[in-house]
Amino acid sequence: MPRNILLLSGMVILMAFGAAGAAAAPENDEAVQAPVPGAEILTPESAVSLALANHPMLRVAHSEVTAAEAEKKTARSGYLPRLDLTEDYARSTNPVFVFASKLGQQVFGPQDFAVSSLNEPDPFTNAATRLVLRQNVWDADRTRLGNRAAKLGISAAADGEARTREEVAFGAVKAFWDAVLADEMLQVTRAAEEAARANRDLAANQEEAGLAVPSDRMSAEVRLSEVQAMRIRAEQGTRVARAALRQALGLSEDRAFALSPPRLEPAGPAGEETEESRVGEALASRPDLRALGWRIQQAEAGEKIARSRYVPELGLGAQMEWMTNRPSAAPGTTGRWGPPCVFPSSTAWKPAPGSSGPAPTGRSWRPTGTP
Repeated sequence: MPRNILLLSGMVILMAFGAAGAAAAPENDEAVQAPVPGAEILTPESAVSLALANHPMLRVAHSEVTAAEAEKKTARSGYLPRLDLTEDYARSTNPVFVFASKLGQQVFGPQDFAVSSLNEPDPFTNAATRLVLRQNVWDADRTRLGNRAAKLGISAAADGEARTREEVAFGAVKAFWDAVLADEMLQVTRAAEEAARANRDLAANQEEAGLAVPSDRMSAEVRLSEVQAMRIRAEQGTRVARAALRQALGLSEDRAFALSPPRLEPAGPAGEETEESRVGEALASRPDLRALGWRIQQAEAGEKIARSRYVPELGLGAQMEWMTNRPSAAPGTTGRWGPPCVFPSSTAWKPAPGSSGPAPTGRSWRPTGTP
């Protein structure tokens, strides 16, 4: 009989404590939601705005778009003429070299026809400065394909940036609600700790009054220790959630936020949407899938560019050459300009282009130059 009285009295006290806690819960919630002095009020909308303004992944994605636009300018350079300035310096006793160099410098004289001079000439120096102008006429359609690949790269980078914005916004909202949930969990564990401490005190008082046995008090103490461990884990969870929130917002500094979650209403009926319609909508609206399609088309254009290396190329060029017996930059240098030479140029057919073909840059295919 005393045992039953003890259980009934304990249940009444616990129910009374629970009712008091329930009555005080709204006040505690208001205290939790009250902004900390100096803290910045944060809502899901403001969290998304902060993330879109500060997250480094968006800067990376925008840099990809800028780089893709620069690749397009590089691809269009295949239509432009190319001007090269070269400096060659050679000194040799090779008879053919000496004969040709003297002719090029226009210093060949009658004495150079001597057999000894032809067979065993003295060392001769030839320094040639060449100015070469080349204009592409036909490069097997590589420039046009390179421009198309570059445009596809811009589209892919733009859709990739849009997908990054969606992921950053989603990450900010998820981190916001994770932090709200962690704060609420902390409040629940603190209330549970207070209830477990009151239960421990009640068991101790009843033990002193002879209404309970020591095992009841020890059970209450074990339960209090378990709830305290839960509270410690909840405190750690709030710190982790706040750190994850700052990371999702792209903030490097430790800023204090007062979370202000909006009131959520139950969602209405889903309507007549089916799983197939939702999957179809997702496949049609996701920008990362569109970016993948642009990349596939870009790779196909790159394959055509690689195959075009088997086709001969045609271009026009002009060359001016300054030849002397010392480098053109040396003081006191004298020499002669050779006659301008305008020539059509055509590359040989390359059955195995090897490593001379263009290589993908990750955004577009860059032409290797004009013939």
